[in-house]
Amino acid sequence: MAVTFALLAATGAPGAEREFDNRGPLAPGRMPVFFEHNAGQTDSSVRFLARQGDLMVWITADEIVFGLGERGSELARARTLKARGRRDPLPDRESRRSIVRMRLSGANQAPRVEGLDPLPGVSHYLIGDPASWRTHVRHYARVAYRDVYPGIDLVFHSRNGKLEYDFEVSAGADETKIELVFEGMNSAGVEKNGHLVMKVGGGELRHGQPTSLEGDGASSRVLQTR
Repeated sequence: MAVTFALLAATGAPGAEREFDNRGPLAPGRMPVFFEHNAGQTDSSVRFLARQGDLMVWITADEIVFGLGERGSELARARTLKARGRRDPLPDRESRRSIVRMRLSGANQAPRVEGLDPLPGVSHYLIGDPASWRTHVRHYARVAYRDVYPGIDLVFHSRNGKLEYDFEVSAGADETKIELVFEGMNSAGVEKNGHLVMKVGGGELRHGQPTSLEGDGASSRVLQTR
């Protein structure tokens, strides 16, 4: 069985709601989310990172950090860090992004985190002294946390340009152990359509109503999920 959560949309500046499809002058059209392996271009606690429009996602061993903010402020900050010969760290007091942290209550605190489905593209970080440059940073289509609960994997991927994450539940595993804890938002509520809306300083994050599938391929069926 798989339980899927979709990150539907983010609002940065008031009234400027965006789906995570990376539309804009820097990346025209719809682009899938990809995940970069951390090769030293960011804080050492980060295993993988992803960008989608105004959203940044940092995947660490024990939490997922969502950062929402204006792209322009981050570019200005990157230029400042480059001038100082520093790399971009995990969000801290210097960052102008609004941060929401997601943890799994009662989960394995040291799961294996691995990139899946390597992509042909790579990233290069040519910042500061050449000795600090990071080149040919691999991209992956998916990132998996193995056995976050017994018999349950957490897998991040994208679908139609939107970030999603699945809990893949093996036969006999207890899906009732899955419990998400969010920190950092100003308020949160569930709309009539089942979407979870979290208000943050930079706008809001929306998580779509979860969808559960039992079986595999053509034999799978949708289960009621709340």
